[in-house]
Amino acid sequence: MQKILGHHSILTTARYTHLSTLTDTAARAHIDALMQRVAPPLPQQQLTRTGAGVAK
Repeated sequence: MQKILGHHSILTTARYTHLSTLTDTAARAHIDALMQRVAPPLPQQQLTRTGAGVAK
């Protein structure tokens, strides 16, 4: 993100990309909707506990 925005310092990126709770929730919903179209989630029993979402 830092390179995309053209910032030399990660501190500048952190300052300008801070999200409010409402904006964070909305952004996550949009990203989740996009990911559903790309890769629908696997059923829970196919996920490992230690793999953090990696299928067996």
